[in-house]
Amino acid sequence: MTLLFDGKAFRLEQDQDLGLLTFDLKDEKINKLGDVSLPELDGLLKDFKKKFPTIKALLFRSAKPGSFIVGADLNLVRSMKDSSEAENASREGQRIFNILEDLGLPTLAAVEGPCAGGGTELILACKYRVVSDSARTAISLPEVNLGFLPGWGGSYRLPRLVGLGTALDMILTGKSIRADKAVKIGLAEQSIPAALFGDEILKLGRRLAAGEKPFKPRRDPGLLHKIQKDQPALLQNFWAGRRFVFHQAKGGVTSKTRGNYPAPLRILDVIEKSWGERREKALDLEAKAFGELWGTTESKNLVGLFFLSEEAKRDTGVTLKSDVVKALPKISEVAVLGAGVMGGGIASQSAAKGMRTLVKDISWDSVSKGLAHAKKLASESLKRKKINKVEHEAWMSRIRGQVDYSGFKAVDLVIEAVVENIDVKKTVLKEVEVLVRPDCIIASNTSSLRVSDMASAMQDSSRLVGLHFFNPVHKMPLVEVVSHDKVSEEAVARAVQFVKDIGKTPVVVKDGPGFLVNRILMPWLNEAGYCLLEGYSIEEMDKTLKDFGMPMGPCELLDEIGLDVAVKVAKILYKDLGERSKPSDAIDRILGEKDNKRLGRKSGLGFYTWDKPGGKRVEPDVGGIEKLVFAGQSSPNAPEHTPESLVRRQIFPMINEAAVILKEGLTAGPAQVDLAMIFGTGFAPFRGGLCRYADSVGLERVVAELERLSEIHGARLAPSQALKDFAANGGKFYRS
Repeated sequence: MTLLFDGKAFRLEQDQDLGLLTFDLKDEKINKLGDVSLPELDGLLKDFKKKFPTIKALLFRSAKPGSFIVGADLNLVRSMKDSSEAENASREGQRIFNILEDLGLPTLAAVEGPCAGGGTELILACKYRVVSDSARTAISLPEVNLGFLPGWGGSYRLPRLVGLGTALDMILTGKSIRADKAVKIGLAEQSIPAALFGDEILKLGRRLAAGEKPFKPRRDPGLLHKIQKDQPALLQNFWAGRRFVFHQAKGGVTSKTRGNYPAPLRILDVIEKSWGERREKALDLEAKAFGELWGTTESKNLVGLFFLSEEAKRDTGVTLKSDVVKALPKISEVAVLGAGVMGGGIASQSAAKGMRTLVKDISWDSVSKGLAHAKKLASESLKRKKINKVEHEAWMSRIRGQVDYSGFKAVDLVIEAVVENIDVKKTVLKEVEVLVRPDCIIASNTSSLRVSDMASAMQDSSRLVGLHFFNPVHKMPLVEVVSHDKVSEEAVARAVQFVKDIGKTPVVVKDGPGFLVNRILMPWLNEAGYCLLEGYSIEEMDKTLKDFGMPMGPCELLDEIGLDVAVKVAKILYKDLGERSKPSDAIDRILGEKDNKRLGRKSGLGFYTWDKPGGKRVEPDVGGIEKLVFAGQSSPNAPEHTPESLVRRQIFPMINEAAVILKEGLTAGPAQVDLAMIFGTGFAPFRGGLCRYADSVGLERVVAELERLSEIHGARLAPSQALKDFAANGGKFYRS
């Protein structure tokens, strides 16, 4: 093996006639394409055959364990000054990858681990691709999730490699493709067992260098491969078929995004216009679109959200020095008290990430239900091929159900997820405290009760934290880590690290009524109740707020939460927060039904009918709700309004509460509020979060509108002094 080049990002070696180009970005845990690696790659590839005439094939690999290339360095994207600079950056990446594609000798990309964005565009410029069957291997083009499109040739090369339909599915969703599927769709030539990967890729590279053809001839994917399983193949291969497919795709995108995200439609436009065109023309269309989309507010907000998420991964949540935090013992064994839906979900998530997990409840019937829920989640991951059978068996083997406290001396963390009753929780915490080690962290999954109230029942409250998971646990990325006056920073830091280790995003908040997310959410849901009493329809409210960008409207969300739970939380917050949290009695009227079974999705009936308890939404039960809310009389006609005024009526009270929370110092700043609201409620990501949205509207305007609304509807809508202070002299939540 002869070393030909050793730079800051790449190492080029020669093994007989084979060149080995190894990506190993110095002082980084992962490989990114940026201001160091791209110029170095450019310099290596220029006049490659002239500089290295004895190399007959080139193998591209990564030196980072379990990781290939995670994409472009988004700091470069964020630092661009204008759309023209963004377009030029796209053209520069295209130029370098064109050199790779035109190298004039066989090129083989050996992918093990994550390969995303620019990394995927790089392997598309290679002639061949092989993948490791490691569970970590995943190939994606996620740029749509950042508000732009693949800008280094991905929109041109992927459709021509795997077919138009498959490519659209990947590019419009940003979904990751595992190793077996990459081979199936023609994205990779071969999948290699992870244990043999290093040796096998060298063998393949040497065969290519010797002039052999180690791979089977590529199957023609067809123009529109995998658009619809029942779509006739003949239709797929004619212009009329393509036109139909683009029409269908545009309709699907418009329906899904409600016109709030410009990137998907622009991507479709670029791919449709570039189909059948020469590479030069297609890449020109791509670069122009990249520049345009980079300049949109939506893209800037989505990129900002990415950095918020990355900062949360690095944040320890405490003021302790980083070396002190790193030295704290890791949590590897967990016990969950309560085997309900939340307890089963928390246990399943912990076990999925490699932690041995005990699940305790008071009866075997309850335990079996919790384990069944955990098994269902694991089976769904297996069915969707997110894990293999071995991983599925290992997942389930790490969970043990029981009705006693055996084994609790070995656990590092106990999470209480029993009924939302302060006396029950105090009893459970007092009981478990003496059964675990002194260094064991104890946490409560309460969603509304004060952690400090529970702490009063414990001998050592310094190890008690709140870990508020959101339902469903396996889907919701946020966990609120709740601190209180007596908790130690070490306990908070270990809890934060645990949340990261199980694949969730932590946001640290101080103890208080409703913590952060529920406290901000309830003014919206309360106001929806008042609007209902005034004659606003279920359908109109839900449609308007979904058009605004919320994943659900208020009525559907109340059904998801559970009407009984929503009322309970609303009354707790009203008791603590006063007039601005005064709930309407709309839901009380609904729950007043004799032999009430109208609890929302969990009972199969709420504002909507559901096909079964816990099932799919069918339609709003307008007649049933009107009968309960208006005592059998017709609902009044809603006041004259527009969709915009309805949004202001329901969203601005949330902004008001966020201002109070920030003034009280319950969390570090507006970035934490925005991250929590997006990850905890799905608040419109393209708007950048609640505080970012408020700044875009203008806080002075929010204050003025709330003053107007309070004169009409009451003091609950009056702007807080905290909001007025933020708004003073054109102020914003974000100071820069």
